[in-house]
Amino acid sequence: MISHKTRAPLTIAIGTIIVTVGTILLVAFASGYNIDIFKGEVYTTGLVLLNTNPSGSSIKINSKQITQKTPYRLENATTGTISVDYFKPNYHSWHANFFIKAGQVVFANYALLIANDITVNKSESKIALTNIMSSPDSQKVFGFTNSPGSIFEVMPNSELRSITTLPINPSLKPPNKLEKPIISIDGSVIISSASYDDSVPVTFWTKTGNGETRNIDELWGNGVKSIKINPNNTSELFGLKLGQIKKLNLSSRESKTLAISNISSYSIDSNYIFTLENLTPAENGQFLVRYDHNGNNRYVLSSFGPATTAWALTATRLNNQIMLSILNPASGGLYVFRELDGKNLISFVGEGITSPIFSPNGRFISFSQSDKLRTIDIDYTDRYSAPGSGTIAWLGEYQIIISRPDGLHIIDFNGFNEIKLPPNTASRDSYISALRSSTKSIYYLHDGKLHSYTLAPDNSIINFNR
Repeated sequence: MISHKTRAPLTIAIGTIIVTVGTILLVAFASGYNIDIFKGEVYTTGLVLLNTNPSGSSIKINSKQITQKTPYRLENATTGTISVDYFKPNYHSWHANFFIKAGQVVFANYALLIANDITVNKSESKIALTNIMSSPDSQKVFGFTNSPGSIFEVMPNSELRSITTLPINPSLKPPNKLEKPIISIDGSVIISSASYDDSVPVTFWTKTGNGETRNIDELWGNGVKSIKINPNNTSELFGLKLGQIKKLNLSSRESKTLAISNISSYSIDSNYIFTLENLTPAENGQFLVRYDHNGNNRYVLSSFGPATTAWALTATRLNNQIMLSILNPASGGLYVFRELDGKNLISFVGEGITSPIFSPNGRFISFSQSDKLRTIDIDYTDRYSAPGSGTIAWLGEYQIIISRPDGLHIIDFNGFNEIKLPPNTASRDSYISALRSSTKSIYYLHDGKLHSYTLAPDNSIINFNR
């Protein structure tokens, strides 16, 4: 028989052991470990989030169908490679492989299911467009005509809203061609170069909301190239002339040359101007430099070797931190610069690269290389590839539209689920396409006629632009 004096310490000891073991188990479960009490085994687990657009799809995990449908949380999933398949009547099936790590979440919830039968819409407008383009945020689509040079907004129902016909020149000639339109990120402003039969081209700034148009050359002078629009103020423009950056404020009609020189290329974001600056002599290489929008507070980010041609520089943001792609067009050498927690990081991706483009949120960068579509997940440093190169555009955060000689294809960022989209009867060279990501709409011109189809399901039915 245990005495009262012995029982008290024993109770405390047992309680301590229970609390300690319980704490260890809680920490283990939180870290992705589980215990099979029947087998006496400890195994690692993760969480898989499963969903589709449209929802209500059947699910197969490692080729075995489960009773639940999307959306679904697969808890205590064993670590290692897992295959996920979605099935829904009248839609293409969807497949991808993932790797589960202990205590981590796998996101298999981005699947866009494509209908088996996609019907193409034909616009009833009699206007023959010569070009269509999306705004950089892919929320608006615009159409352009020649003779006379006019700008239209393509509405979600495919109707054309007239924005403006650009002004005639002093000899009363209307513009016969619009070249190199530049669209602000939100689509509120378009800059276009209008050509005339009997005079030099003129650059115009146009508000898409009310058609207000300004002659930039009258304020800025000729010869300004690589014009860019301030994301914070669409009345403020930047341009490159003779290696210097010029700034124009249309509201105040003020033009000035910033104290930035020897520039071969530049890009801007909401906070900074990023430049590639040739050293003197040029054989010494070039600097990647950051300035504020007034050309002040110079800060060198990195350095590169000398350039025989201007390198392409593109800026974006990832989690509100700076992301830059730097492409040497001569060799196809691609560098990616990233600001991460106050540190400046730069990686050389490889050579023979064309058409690098960031996803809308900056997490992925896709490009063509060695006749393959390649994508890098910058957050997780994962790399993906799929056969066949082409011109790349992002339809949303996870799907890519790639133009190939046989037409348009949609594919997930990781190379899974490639589907050829209509039209199927002509080569890519016959089509000019644009995207509206909010409705997953694809517009294209064929013989001047506007066509469209929408991939975003609405109540589990493909919602066409009628």
